[in-house]
Amino acid sequence: MLISPIPVPLSVRVGLQHATHPPIPHRCLLLQICSATQGNALAPAGASATAIATSPDPLPIVFLTGAAEIQDSVRAMKSGAVDFLTKSADGNQLLDAVERALARDSEDRARRERRRSLQERYERLTAREREVFPHLISGRLNKQICADLGAAEATIKIHRHRVLAKMGADSIADLVRMAVDLEIETAATTGS
Repeated sequence: MLISPIPVPLSVRVGLQHATHPPIPHRCLLLQICSATQGNALAPAGASATAIATSPDPLPIVFLTGAAEIQDSVRAMKSGAVDFLTKSADGNQLLDAVERALARDSEDRARRERRRSLQERYERLTAREREVFPHLISGRLNKQICADLGAAEATIKIHRHRVLAKMGADSIADLVRMAVDLEIETAATTGS
């Protein structure tokens, strides 16, 4: 199984340009899978699709094939395909698949941007604020954090305030959601 990019018909390009999408550019990849005997292939589909799907800024992929085999569709879907269509699919099916891929790209980009922004804010915290952070998301009281870190309660209150401010969190609940996105674990408690 081999792949080659297929040209998008002018009617599809014009239709997508006039579709109601936010002004942020969206993108997806439409790949045609060709048999090895057709001779117009660029690379094995599985390896290429996996490389594209696992890149830092992955593209959603719609596969198109003339002769679909179950193993090809399974491999494509495992490689991150949004859809796997045969060439006999009508134009509306293709447009629907491309729209789903573009919607996925939009969602993925928003998620990556949020993660990047949170990471930048987290990196602005001082070492001590990063030390306090897991205790805050653990639901620990200021007095408990003081005992765990050997600091004065007034100092912990200052760190709590600075962590919330620098992270742009309105509450500890907001901070917990941010910690989940950043994959920060809660602090181990000492039983106090």
